[in-house]
Amino acid sequence: MKSWIIVETYHNRKEDSKHNFNYLGLHKLVLLKKNIENKDLIFTYVSKIMKFSDVREVTDNTLIPLPDTFNYEKIFDTCIKTKILKNLDEENWIPARDIFLKLNAFKNKKKPNLLLLNAPIKLDEDDSNFIQSFFNKF
Repeated sequence: MKSWIIVETYHNRKEDSKHNFNYLGLHKLVLLKKNIENKDLIFTYVSKIMKFSDVREVTDNTLIPLPDTFNYEKIFDTCIKTKILKNLDEENWIPARDIFLKLNAFKNKKKPNLLLLNAPIKLDEDDSNFIQSFFNKF
């Protein structure tokens, strides 16, 4: 099992919520390049708001057509299946700035936001446990 940070806009995250977090829009090349697998954990980072909102698990990494009921800002034709493990109320979303400074994946990066452009970002076990510790408080 691997862990990842994904980046979503506030609007797209709302769309995921409307669909009970059962799907995550993803491009085929991203899935192939990153090798996201079943049972992998996904920490959702909401861009512009700069907070973590939820933790999901990949339940089926087979790319399927994105259901027509989605209204993502960014166009995705395909998605994978996920399930929600921890969904924080918006007032409890976790500020990411201090977290990023302590993650191995972001060490020696002067501008973590540039690394986020290449999301999903694979996390090592220490980074995954560190982020999970913040979610465990709720």
